Amino acid sequence: MTLKAGGSKLPGHSNRIFAIKFDKKQENIVYSSGWDDVVYVSDLRIGGQAVSMIPGPHVCGESIDVVENLLLAGSYRNQKNLLLFDLRNPIKVL
Repeated sequence: MTLKAGGSKLPGHSNRIFAIKFDKKQENIVYSSGWDDVVYVSDLRIGGQAVSMIPGPHVCGESIDVVENLLLAGSYRNQKNLLLFDLRNPIKVL
């Protein structure tokens, strides 16, 4: 399956993808991230289309994980290189 853009507001990845994580509780949800400083949330039930995005992490390896309602992302930066996101409110960084 190919992950796809979710329309004009969710254009899809613009650079290399380094990490993909399936959600253990919602098996149709996939998180992907890479060099374009965004984590895309895609739904496999609608053909892998992006349904949400979390801006911020510059992922350069397999460094995203999901536990309950939290997404942990390792970002290639000098400061704030471990980011924790509340998936119930994707824009807020904890």
